[in-house]
Amino acid sequence: MDFYQNQEAKKRKALAEIASLVDEAYQLNKQRESIQKRLAEIDEAVAVRESAIMTIEQVQRDFNSYLAVKENAVTLDDIKKGVEAAGPPPPALEKDMGG
Repeated sequence: MDFYQNQEAKKRKALAEIASLVDEAYQLNKQRESIQKRLAEIDEAVAVRESAIMTIEQVQRDFNSYLAVKENAVTLDDIKKGVEAAGPPPPALEKDMGG
């Protein structure tokens, strides 16, 4: 093999390695996009479930208040005084409540 053929063989080998590396980078990028999409789906699912938990906890508090009033353990005035004594909600919570 003469010099030029040897150099061409090295060049073809390097080009094949470049093609392989570029393909690997492309495949990894596709995986990354898929992973990022799945992470966004998971974040959304977690947020939905956290919201459901907060709603359930509020329903439980409301039901406990209802039972307390129904059983004459407290009056609505007692509940009103308790809420007033607690003061206004923190600014972040007040914003969430439409305040």
